[in-house]
Parts: sequence; C-alpha cells; structure tokens
Amino acid sequence: EGKYKLTETKAPDGYELPENYAVIFTVQKDGSLVINEVNVNNQTLTSDYSQYISLDSQKVVLTLKDTPIHITLTKVDSSDPAKTLAGAQFELYDITDKSSIIDKGQFTTNAQGQIEFNENHFIYNHTYRLVETKAADGYKLPDALTIEFTIAQDGNILNITSNKEEYLIDNQQDLDAMTIQNEPIIISLKKTDYVNHTVETKPALENVKFVIKE
Repeated sequence: EGKYKLTETKAPDGYELPENYAVIFTVQKDGSLVINEVNVNNQTLTSDYSQYISLDSQKVVLTLKDTPIHITLTKVDSSDPAKTLAGAQFELYDITDKSSIIDKGQFTTNAQGQIEFNENHFIYNHTYRLVETKAADGYKLPDALTIEFTIAQDGNILNITSNKEEYLIDNQQDLDAMTIQNEPIIISLKKTDYVNHTVETKPALENVKFVIKE
C-alpha cells in the first residue's frame, strides 16, 4: 500500500524515449493499482494517457507502451516536387562510433517514391549516414551525395546535413521525414541545314524523325 513513481530511463533499441517519461500510481489495500498521473514530454496527464500506459481489467498489471521510431524518406523531381521517384537506392550506415561504422543495409524507394525506415533501422542518440547509390530511371545521380543526421530521443531527426545541400528540401514542419530531390536528365537535339548555310545562318529543320535505342 502506498504511492509510487515509475520512471523509464532507457527505451529498447529502435524505440522512442519520451522526455521525463514516468507514471505515478497508488497501490491500494486490496493490491489493485490506481494510476494517478502520467508524465511525458514535460506534460502531466491525469486522463487520456492510453497511448502511453494501460492497466489490465483486474487492475494489477501496469503496461508502459513505447513508440517505435519511424522515419520516412521521399525522393522527388527537382523541377516538380509533387512528382515522386521510385527506384532510387540508398545505403544506410550507423556512424555513431567513427572507428566502427555499421552497415545497416541497402534500401530502394517504393512506387510512392518513399523508404519507410522503422525500429529495426535506428537507435535514438545515434548518428547515421545515407549514401545515394542509384538514381531513379531518367534522373541524374549526384556525385557522392551523402546525408548525415542524428535520431533524437523523441524519434525525430536532428542536425540533418549534406555535402550537397541543394538536394535537400527543408522539412521544418515534419521532423520525422526528409525529402531529397533529383534532377531529370534532359538532352536537347537540334537538326539544321549545315550544307547550304554557314554556322551562323543555318536554319532549324522541322519534321525530322529519329529512333532512340538503348
């Protein structure tokens, strides 16, 4: 019998640890539990805390719920950001310990132009590097594009940087996502009359047909 405070000090790998995450509860004379309040991210909740904690029907088992880290990467066309790009490939590395870099695998953007990273890929307070190894078909592959960022305790992205900042789109309103753009490959061809004119006066010729083969 009495009042107690239970504080989570470390979340499992791949899960968020809310700031000042604790539950205050009372053990009653019959052994049942009563939740008094839940402290999370500097807020005190006396109700509507089911996202973070639950009590079984017998009121004797207290369950704290941890939220998995989830980060979304989206690849878009630099000339039309509403157009997402499938088939771009990235390699992910954990570079927290510079002397022991960990290869986390290769990932490819899906039909929606996205990679959905989850609790199997990240640990909070660790720093990561993304390297683009293949562009979507029809797009330029930036030379040695790398992106580095840290996963905060709350599962959001911190301190995102790139050796080519022009390819990063600022996501200030979406702290668990990043957007990277690629330039489309554009080739211009002009057919002219070169025989009967000088370089300066040669006219462009219309209705010329070409066949493109890979």
